[in-house]
Amino acid sequence: MDCAKEMCPPTRHRTWPWISDECLEMVNERKRVKLLNFDRYRHLNQAIRCRMKEEREAYWNQVAADLKQEASKYEYHTLYRTLRQLSGKVKSTNDNIRNAD
Repeated sequence: MDCAKEMCPPTRHRTWPWISDECLEMVNERKRVKLLNFDRYRHLNQAIRCRMKEEREAYWNQVAADLKQEASKYEYHTLYRTLRQLSGKVKSTNDNIRNAD
């Protein structure tokens, strides 16, 4: 099992776009410290929560600024594409392909 971990280490994927590599490192450290030093765990947990909140707010402020800039330049194609991506609704593109039957 150690060989498998060495050759193919587990990778952590960002579930949200605003999570930085530093936050993921802090989360990994928090996992290691949890059973060893509970006071350090609480301190890390509080730091992670504050950091995530700041990064999330900065991300959404940047998205809002980008949308505002696109709207002011009348770039509606990129504006609506960004809004569709943010809403999570994906338009099916292969509805026009039909079976040979």
